[in-house]
Amino acid sequence: MFEGVGGDGHLPVKSLSGQNLAAMSSSSTTPAASAATEQEQAITVGDIVTVRYRPGNVSLGYDSHVVLEWAGGSKGDVVADAVLAVLLQAAGEPTGAAKAEAARQAALAAGDAAAAVHAEMQLAGMLLAAQFGPVKVDEVAGQINFCVDGVDVLVDHLHGKVTCESDGLKGRVEKVMQRITEALKPCALDFED
Repeated sequence: MFEGVGGDGHLPVKSLSGQNLAAMSSSSTTPAASAATEQEQAITVGDIVTVRYRPGNVSLGYDSHVVLEWAGGSKGDVVADAVLAVLLQAAGEPTGAAKAEAARQAALAAGDAAAAVHAEMQLAGMLLAAQFGPVKVDEVAGQINFCVDGVDVLVDHLHGKVTCESDGLKGRVEKVMQRITEALKPCALDFED
């Protein structure tokens, strides 16, 4: 069971019919968009998160992707985080992540802090790209830049700061960066005799 969700047992998962998908889609005004909507598949998890698969459409200029929709709140956020974790696990780790992690481990073993930070930035950039789309990593400035729905985001990796005009997006990026930072820290193992 998910932490923060009342009850026990399994969350209900419901398939949405093509008719419901067309009614829920806000982009079904053009023939090309209507054709894309007809191919769309969606399920609802826990009566709170809708997971929508949209096949690629070359004429509209986008690749196939998954869209998560939910009402904000603790329950929705927890279920959406769990669904996102499953989707990211199914997609596999980002290309190059294993190489960046190996470079980081080698740099730490060699005592090269600058190379370790460089590898961490590459890894953070890959993980941010998996969630938010294309990113630009500026290793010299220690920054990661990207844009989400027309809103520019700047992550100052060296100082742990996120700059963004949207408070909601800023909070999401800060949470992702917090999780990345926590995952990169070694666990303390204290043994008592």
